[in-house]
Amino acid sequence: GRVFIGDTELGPLNEKQLTLLRRKKVGFVFQQFNLLPTLTAAENIAFPLTLAKRRPDAAWMDQVVSTVGLSDRLRHKPSGIVIENTETRSQLQNKEKAIQLLKSRLYEQVIEERNAKRTIIEAGKKKIEWGSQIRNYVLHPYKLVKDVRTGVETSDPDSVLEGEIDAFLKAYLMSDGQASADFNDDGL
Repeated sequence: GRVFIGDTELGPLNEKQLTLLRRKKVGFVFQQFNLLPTLTAAENIAFPLTLAKRRPDAAWMDQVVSTVGLSDRLRHKPSGIVIENTETRSQLQNKEKAIQLLKSRLYEQVIEERNAKRTIIEAGKKKIEWGSQIRNYVLHPYKLVKDVRTGVETSDPDSVLEGEIDAFLKAYLMSDGQASADFNDDGL
């Protein structure tokens, strides 16, 4: 027998021609949502066309989505987590338990991602210990407040202790390159 896709016979085609035909006319076969994990379902459907440097037609995309039954999962990114539960004979109870397990694993994954972000943020923090102060305060025998990071000084420690630290903030932001263009001398 002979096998055709559209009007093309598959028998006489070599591997390269078969690959191009699959890319243009077949795409990926979805079995149990085995998609590329970094792409959404919509991106996975359009992937063969992206490889062929073509844009998917919206009507074609809608037809594929309705045929395959992925309309509820178009923007869903697969987590890579697989849950299997066979505690009881009842499929309904197993499904409920599997959903609970999936939710808990997804929650753990979110917590791990948050902790990883927090670790990155906290890696730049200095330890609170002797020698890591931001400002030095001298109140006797003379009065002086000096910002260790920028070298800015003032001889009025009472105002600094009352919260007047705009000069220190401005100097730090200017030295760090974070000051906005419209920053003025009137304060923050």
